[in-house]
Amino acid sequence: MTVTISKVHIFTKTGHSTARDLARDIAAWLGERDIAAEVAEHHRGGPPKALMDTARPDLLLVLGGDGTLLSVARQVLNAGVDDLPVLGVNLGNLGFLARASASGWQEFLSETLNGEMCVEQRMALACTVLRGDVEVHKGLAINDFVVSRGVMARLIRLRTLFDDRPVCALRADGLIVCTPTGSTAYSVSAGGPVMHPRTSGIGVVA
Repeated sequence: MTVTISKVHIFTKTGHSTARDLARDIAAWLGERDIAAEVAEHHRGGPPKALMDTARPDLLLVLGGDGTLLSVARQVLNAGVDDLPVLGVNLGNLGFLARASASGWQEFLSETLNGEMCVEQRMALACTVLRGDVEVHKGLAINDFVVSRGVMARLIRLRTLFDDRPVCALRADGLIVCTPTGSTAYSVSAGGPVMHPRTSGIGVVA
């Protein structure tokens, strides 16, 4: 997939001074290459400002850790956009998803602007919670959903179905349903498999 980049929106981790300083440096660097750049602090409460503008960017650049990147990507999906590339610059600890480093961003962005960007499509999950016939919650996840009793860990009875066909019934303190992207989070901690990001599959761990 080839992406021509003329406008970039940069989102920084909330309250992260290093991310704000780096965002200004990156915006100036992009400006020297005639690429419009807008910087904003990420907020969890609503869709990214980039998606509310009339002129949509060609790339979202997220400065923070994997959590910030996942939050921005989820908001992108909630805004009804599923074809906007999101690139992370890792300022966190693990950086499974944020591919560029804070020290190597210039080389990484240069390759991206030269058409060497490889865009990967990642699976997302949709969840709807019903009580009787009443919908009480719905949402999207790029990593995982967890079904449990809440803060107090207690055994619950669960039935799982696939395409309306029963798979199993069990008693457990919870159930994790994850995408391949989310398989390295709660799922693997609970003994689940690590799946390749391009796998077309869903992990279920009790």
